[in-house]
Amino acid sequence: FKKYYTDEILLNVPNGVKIKSFEITVYPTECALGWRDSMPPIHVTSMQYEVKDTESNVFKVNMPELTYCYLSSLRLDGDYVKILNKNQLEWDGHIYTKQ
Repeated sequence: FKKYYTDEILLNVPNGVKIKSFEITVYPTECALGWRDSMPPIHVTSMQYEVKDTESNVFKVNMPELTYCYLSSLRLDGDYVKILNKNQLEWDGHIYTKQ
């Protein structure tokens, strides 16, 4: 396991090790949009990549569109807001009151 902080990942496989498949899991490192600490964007896991040549020892993965905003939108996909009355909303199990 190794941490990367760019949209390009370079995986070097030691000599003698054969890789049949791999997947990548991305966890956001910081909250840039002001979400509550208890509700950060969720992690994203790629599909399983089957290696075509088991003799390969370097894999380069580029994910330029994988941004914090994209992860945030995944976190909100399928969420709903319930209007309780003219001053209150319920979202993600929390009630928000208009001040």
